[in-house]
Amino acid sequence: MSKPSPSFRAPTLGEALLPVICLVVFLAASVLNLNDLPELAVITPVLQALAAVPYVGSVLHAWIPVQLPLVAATVIASLMAWRLGLGWSGIQRSYLDGIRLSLGAVLILMVVGMLISVWIASGVVPMLIL
Repeated sequence: MSKPSPSFRAPTLGEALLPVICLVVFLAASVLNLNDLPELAVITPVLQALAAVPYVGSVLHAWIPVQLPLVAATVIASLMAWRLGLGWSGIQRSYLDGIRLSLGAVLILMVVGMLISVWIASGVVPMLIL
């Protein structure tokens, strides 16, 4: 792992939680469908008020792919790291370290998916179900 630059400072609690809170809000907004929500005493009036705002309302009624909120939260986390004094090369190294760390789990999931699809195609899963 790379050493942070001398001007890099540790984030406060609020600064550390900001990207996480943004991720939760962005993901909730992307999977929320106002037409399918049940009537909730507190949340429904707030969402209806937000839906009346021109730009926010169009976002609340639109279907947004889940990848866009993830990218937006990544951008916010990058901006926060830059604000704390980390340079672009340090941010990029952090991304690559995270990808390297999770690549093993991704490869295992891919192999398991391929194995299950081969079992389904060859009839093993239907045979086990019967």
